Amino acid sequence: MRAHVVNGLTIVSVEGFGDRRIVHGFSTRGGGTSKPPFSSLNLAYHVGDDPQAVLKNRQLFFAALGLDLARSTWAEQVHGARVAVIDRAEVGRGALSADSVVPATDALVTNIPGTALAIMTADCVPILIFDPVRGAIGAVHAGWRGTLAKLAVKAIWTLQEVYGTQPSDCQVVIGPAIGPCCFQVGPEVVEKFAKHWAGDDLTFISRSAQGWYVDLARANSLILQGIGISDKNIFGGSHCTCCRSQQYFSYRRDQGRTGRMAAVIGLVE
Repeated sequence: MRAHVVNGLTIVSVEGFGDRRIVHGFSTRGGGTSKPPFSSLNLAYHVGDDPQAVLKNRQLFFAALGLDLARSTWAEQVHGARVAVIDRAEVGRGALSADSVVPATDALVTNIPGTALAIMTADCVPILIFDPVRGAIGAVHAGWRGTLAKLAVKAIWTLQEVYGTQPSDCQVVIGPAIGPCCFQVGPEVVEKFAKHWAGDDLTFISRSAQGWYVDLARANSLILQGIGISDKNIFGGSHCTCCRSQQYFSYRRDQGRTGRMAAVIGLVE
């Protein structure tokens, strides 16, 4: 993953992901207008920040990406397993206010040129998907619950059902998220993975003297490879949001009172 500065904002992206038909980027925490504890590029309306500051921050970020904020779609993320197909009537939901957000959804897919999909995170794994053959995209919010539910795989199956996507054609980027260095979990979480992922590769779970640790980025990479996506087409997964306090918001590090980054993928018109 590489960081570059556009209009004073640092945007993280991945070289080799996608082609000229898409724009993608992961926001960082600096360069915005929000005050502590949301300082400063908070992109979430639901965390208690000033809505006007959030709107301004979104405008700044989308301008830096070269995308139209009004044609982006956002979800009410609930750590569930619902995938929403965004048609023309739903383009723009949740972009300018929280009132019109797509309800109870943690993954979005579309094939409409000139539109973008956005997922908010502050430790959970943002996953962006591009099918260069069918010209379709997806955005997934996968915390440990979404990972356990294999939501990224469900998003691929939805792309296949709706647009004819073949998993082997897909490119995926796994964005900044809490890393195995910081994501300590209780034995009950380990038990859930052992139960629901019986027969799967569980090498993303490790144990030390301090307890159990989960590598969510690796877990998602493994399940995507398991449905036929080449590891050469899976990018990113190396930035820990909890470790990099100057660069990213972290729900765990900041004890819940913090802002949110956005992971965005857009289809060029």
